[in-house]
Amino acid sequence: MGYAAPAFMLKKLAIALGVVLLVGAVVLVVLYRQVTALPEWADDEVAEQEAMDPDAPVVWEAEGEDVGPLPPEVAEALPADPTPARPNPGADGPAAMPAPTKRKSAKRYVLKGFHRRGKGAGKKAVRASKAVLEGGRLSAGVVLDLSRIEDAKMSQSDRGLYEGALQAFPPLRKKNVYVGVETRPVRKDGVLQLGPKAKLRVGNVRYDLGAAARKLGMSEAGLRRALNKNLRTLGFESPR
Repeated sequence: MGYAAPAFMLKKLAIALGVVLLVGAVVLVVLYRQVTALPEWADDEVAEQEAMDPDAPVVWEAEGEDVGPLPPEVAEALPADPTPARPNPGADGPAAMPAPTKRKSAKRYVLKGFHRRGKGAGKKAVRASKAVLEGGRLSAGVVLDLSRIEDAKMSQSDRGLYEGALQAFPPLRKKNVYVGVETRPVRKDGVLQLGPKAKLRVGNVRYDLGAAARKLGMSEAGLRRALNKNLRTLGFESPR
């Protein structure tokens, strides 16, 4: 009986360890799928942007409209409406006042193919890029194929960042991975820059800048500066 109890306990421990390993494997598979997931627009944009004229302008496009009355000082400066006002039905009184003049302002701005403004070996790795500014929030990212990067032509600093990214985020080795930033941007000299609570997105997984910076072996301030520099270089001027 002295050996039965330890054997029984070892069997239970082995079963428990097997369950833990199985759960861990499932979690890793789920995380891998999340990190390698592409946004819904990826397939269409990859095909569309690769067929795009390389000299085509890269500009914000307004989507959706919000209709509201014009400010009084603007409405007064406009020419009078030539359409006569209709009388109130069934009334002998004065004609009804015309409806206030309306204006249209965009709710959502989209910038496609902004990576074409970039330079260097990394530009060739980008298959599509898209930014959306809506409700005061900016989401901007690229679909990457890192097998396209010409490592020999990379600067020493870029090569270090590239190698650090592959070590920190192994799924980046997979073809077509989405990497982007999400933030409530601030405007500096007319250019959109990261707000205080910006996040780095890889696939469907979001990291605070501090956590992402630690994975890359750099400081949060350094990562923020690098991302802001890219936003400025890529021409992220405010559309408004």
